[in-house]
Amino acid sequence: MNTKILFALIVGAVASITIGIYTLSTTQAETIPNRALTINQDNPAVGNISNFKTPRYLPAGNTIYDSDVQNTSLALWYSPVNATSTDKDDLILYYVAMDDGGYYSDLISKGKTFLEEYKASSQRGNVMTIFEINGMPAMKWDSGTKNSITQFDDGTVVDVEPVDYPAEVWMIDTKDRAFYTVRGYLPVEELTKIIGSVG
Repeated sequence: MNTKILFALIVGAVASITIGIYTLSTTQAETIPNRALTINQDNPAVGNISNFKTPRYLPAGNTIYDSDVQNTSLALWYSPVNATSTDKDDLILYYVAMDDGGYYSDLISKGKTFLEEYKASSQRGNVMTIFEINGMPAMKWDSGTKNSITQFDDGTVVDVEPVDYPAEVWMIDTKDRAFYTVRGYLPVEELTKIIGSVG
């Protein structure tokens, strides 16, 4: 499968999960116990948080804000304990996708090769670093600003607007067949500690 298409599918899945976070009220954030809520808790057809590895380390003062669990994927959003809003700058997203026999299967099988291909085809490849976490291939980049470009099909640019993007770390576990990512407006070293504590 083409690396760009595979990445678009990954980004789309993570983005669709992320949109749900903005619909929750701040009063809900105060009542959600750590690692307890699943949006699909009443549906036995979906997965359970206990089926996935989660971080054992979080920056001081953070707790779970929300989660979404499916058969082969889990998303957890963390925020400061006393958060009074769901500002994107305060949230940490942890996401894991298990081998689903589809596009994550190919990504996981490629391991470091997938990361190298993705970096080589990215417009921001120069800010990405490939390395290892606990012997597993990983890639990271710091938060920054990029141009969001709106254009017609013929290539005519309609608008260019600078937008912020968060720091992010990816890790591929080829043994347990899982893809992990963590993102947020934190130093990339802190995100690396979070994803490195998965177990």
